[in-house]
Amino acid sequence: MISEHRPTTVVKILETAFFNNEANLRKLIDKSRLTEYPEKMKLYLLILENSGLIAYHKTDGVYRTTYKGMHFLRTYNHTFDLLSNFEKSQEMKV
Repeated sequence: MISEHRPTTVVKILETAFFNNEANLRKLIDKSRLTEYPEKMKLYLLILENSGLIAYHKTDGVYRTTYKGMHFLRTYNHTFDLLSNFEKSQEMKV
Protein backbone atom coordinates (compact mmCIF):
# COMPACT_ATOMS: atom_id res chain seq x y z
CA MET A 1 0.00 0.00 0.00
CA ILE A 2 2.85 2.41 0.73
CA SER A 3 4.24 1.99 -2.77
CA GLU A 4 0.96 3.29 -4.17
CA HIS A 5 1.36 6.73 -2.56
CA ARG A 6 1.09 9.81 -4.67
CA PRO A 7 3.19 12.92 -3.99
CA THR A 8 0.18 15.11 -4.77
CA THR A 9 -1.79 13.42 -1.98
CA VAL A 10 1.00 14.09 0.51
CA VAL A 11 1.17 17.71 -0.64
CA LYS A 12 -2.62 18.11 -0.36
CA ILE A 13 -2.57 16.75 3.21
CA LEU A 14 0.28 19.06 4.25
CA GLU A 15 -1.28 22.10 2.57
CA THR A 16 -4.65 21.44 4.20
CA ALA A 17 -3.02 21.09 7.62
CA PHE A 18 -1.03 24.29 7.01
CA PHE A 19 -3.74 26.57 5.61
CA ASN A 20 -6.68 25.29 7.66
CA ASN A 21 -6.84 25.82 11.42
CA GLU A 22 -9.49 23.11 11.74
CA ALA A 23 -7.70 20.33 9.85
CA ASN A 24 -9.21 17.33 11.58
CA LEU A 25 -9.17 13.82 10.13
CA ARG A 26 -12.48 14.29 8.28
CA LYS A 27 -11.33 17.51 6.62
CA LEU A 28 -8.01 15.95 5.57
CA ILE A 29 -9.82 12.97 4.06
CA ASP A 30 -12.19 15.22 2.13
CA LYS A 31 -9.55 17.64 0.83
CA SER A 32 -7.17 14.89 -0.26
CA ARG A 33 -9.95 12.99 -2.04
CA LEU A 34 -9.53 9.84 0.01
CA THR A 35 -13.15 9.63 1.17
CA GLU A 36 -13.37 6.03 -0.01
CA TYR A 37 -10.07 5.09 1.63
CA PRO A 38 -9.98 6.25 5.27
CA GLU A 39 -7.50 3.49 6.15
CA LYS A 40 -5.15 4.79 3.48
CA MET A 41 -5.39 8.26 5.02
CA LYS A 42 -4.41 6.83 8.40
CA LEU A 43 -1.37 5.26 6.76
CA TYR A 44 -0.40 8.57 5.13
CA LEU A 45 -0.75 10.36 8.47
CA LEU A 46 1.33 7.74 10.25
CA ILE A 47 4.10 8.10 7.67
CA LEU A 48 3.93 11.91 7.77
CA GLU A 49 3.97 11.96 11.58
CA ASN A 50 6.88 9.51 11.77
CA SER A 51 8.75 11.66 9.24
CA GLY A 52 8.14 14.79 11.32
CA LEU A 53 6.18 16.52 8.54
CA ILE A 54 2.87 16.78 10.38
CA ALA A 55 1.84 16.81 14.05
CA TYR A 56 -1.43 15.93 15.73
CA HIS A 57 -2.56 18.32 18.46
CA LYS A 58 -4.72 16.33 20.88
CA THR A 59 -6.10 19.38 22.68
CA ASP A 60 -7.61 20.78 19.46
CA GLY A 61 -8.08 17.47 17.66
CA VAL A 62 -6.38 18.87 14.55
CA TYR A 63 -3.32 18.21 12.44
CA ARG A 64 -0.76 20.91 11.73
CA THR A 65 2.11 21.00 9.30
CA THR A 66 5.45 21.22 11.09
CA TYR A 67 8.38 23.43 10.13
CA LYS A 68 9.92 20.40 8.43
CA GLY A 69 6.63 19.87 6.56
CA MET A 70 6.61 23.50 5.41
CA HIS A 71 10.17 23.08 4.16
CA PHE A 72 9.08 19.97 2.25
CA LEU A 73 6.20 21.92 0.66
CA ARG A 74 8.49 24.78 -0.38
CA THR A 75 10.98 22.36 -1.91
CA TYR A 76 8.25 20.39 -3.69
CA ASN A 77 6.61 23.52 -5.10
CA HIS A 78 9.95 24.97 -6.19
CA THR A 79 10.87 21.72 -7.95
CA PHE A 80 7.45 21.56 -9.59
CA ASP A 81 7.85 25.14 -10.86
CA LEU A 82 11.33 24.42 -12.21
CA LEU A 83 10.10 21.37 -14.10
CA SER A 84 7.11 23.27 -15.47
CA ASN A 85 9.36 26.07 -16.71
CA PHE A 86 11.74 23.55 -18.25
CA GLU A 87 8.88 21.85 -20.11
CA LYS A 88 7.64 25.21 -21.39
CA SER A 89 11.09 26.14 -22.65
CA GLN A 90 11.38 22.78 -24.42
CA GLU A 91 8.01 23.30 -26.12
CA MET A 92 9.16 26.70 -27.40
CA LYS A 93 12.22 25.13 -29.02
CA VAL A 94 10.12 22.69 -31.01
